[in-house]
Amino acid sequence: MVRKFVYPLMAVAALGLAFSFNGCSCHAEVGDQAKVPEPPAPAPAPAPAPAPAPAPEAPKKVIPVGKANIEGTRVKIPGELEFDVDKATIKETAQSKDILNTLLEFMKQNPNVTKLRVEGHTDNTGTPAHNQKLSQERADAVAKWLGDHGVDKGRLTTQGFGDTKPFVPNTNAENKALNRRTEFHVAEIDGKPQDATSGGMASGGGASASAAGAADAGASTPTTTAAIPAGVTGAADAGAKKPKK
Repeated sequence: MVRKFVYPLMAVAALGLAFSFNGCSCHAEVGDQAKVPEPPAPAPAPAPAPAPAPAPEAPKKVIPVGKANIEGTRVKIPGELEFDVDKATIKETAQSKDILNTLLEFMKQNPNVTKLRVEGHTDNTGTPAHNQKLSQERADAVAKWLGDHGVDKGRLTTQGFGDTKPFVPNTNAENKALNRRTEFHVAEIDGKPQDATSGGMASGGGASASAAGAADAGASTPTTTAAIPAGVTGAADAGAKKPKK
């Protein structure tokens, strides 16, 4: 009876010893260490200062060409543009060709002149209505010549003033020769309107020194003037026996 209890107890003891020889294992989990916060990202570099706005481009100057001489806003061209008596036909004289070719070159070398106004003027011989019509037709004839020789017609405009804007009083033949003229006025530069005042006496202008000198000397072919934006070429009729326009 005692043996029945002893053997089981010995078996249990043997199992206990086996466990003790095998030892016991234990785990100790160490929690994750606290993370060190990452340093903040560097502040972005300041944006570069905006580049200064470019300075506005200075307007291109109107340059003299050939025999054309610019004095302030005026251009003086030696000689005189001639028409047939009481007509709008430009005489094909060397003088007229020289003036027209100078003006043509002026327009080619000054593309910033975007609008050139051609004005016609007469003396006071004849009726105001006739003088107005004649002056307009002469202005148109000059613009047509320029257009036919390569100037964009969009750069040209015409206006006839008849006898309403004389340079000098129509008191004698010499003064009337000065008042018969065709003028060229720069109406626009780079699309910007310019002074529309005519160079005639009615608007406070006057004949050029060379033209006035020719009148004082009794010359029948005074030097003509052009203007930017006032006077260009004088237009007179040469060799006429009847009153001239």
